[in-house]
Amino acid sequence: MARKSSSSSATSHGKKKKKSAWLPVMGLSLAILVGLVSFFLAPALLDFGASQSDSLKRQIEDFEANPGGLPEKSFDYVTALILWLVFMGLFMFIAAVAVGTDPSTAAVRTMQPPRGAKSESIKDMKKQLRAAKKRERQRPRK
Repeated sequence: MARKSSSSSATSHGKKKKKSAWLPVMGLSLAILVGLVSFFLAPALLDFGASQSDSLKRQIEDFEANPGGLPEKSFDYVTALILWLVFMGLFMFIAAVAVGTDPSTAAVRTMQPPRGAKSESIKDMKKQLRAAKKRERQRPRK
């Protein structure tokens, strides 16, 4: 009997739908594209921030006067990294909302015991553990 591959997911009609092999490539290309946009947007954002805030302008000028062995464009690189993280988080959130929940997890949720039964099963487990410890103490030692 042939086994179904694990890269397929169930649809609402019960049929198996194979996932696209291009999803990782699309994710990587999105990350690279967002990185390029962030890299080119960072200097403009720093210039805008410096025009709006005198303290940020002073900090940038102080750093440019005494970089301390760091690259000349460190503020740009750090700003680009922060922008990339924000944009990627936003895109991941949008993708998660668009995809929704996996219908196969509904079956797993129905298999779990109800909340009241959980506490009862914990009590039973503790009772069995106490009984096992009691039997261990009663067992004759060699």
